[in-house]
Amino acid sequence: MLKIRITGTKKEREQLMQLLVELEKQQALTITSQSKEYVNRDQKTAREYIEVEL
Repeated sequence: MLKIRITGTKKEREQLMQLLVELEKQQALTITSQSKEYVNRDQKTAREYIEVEL
């Protein structure tokens, strides 16, 4: 199991998530859990945590 921490703007996080979902579709990995915490009050910056199995 690998735990990935994703930080950055909403657009940056969405782009990386699209890549991870595409890898999951190709059966290169399996996303086992996902969580998010907001860093700023404006909720534009967040940290996302994703656990994957390779």
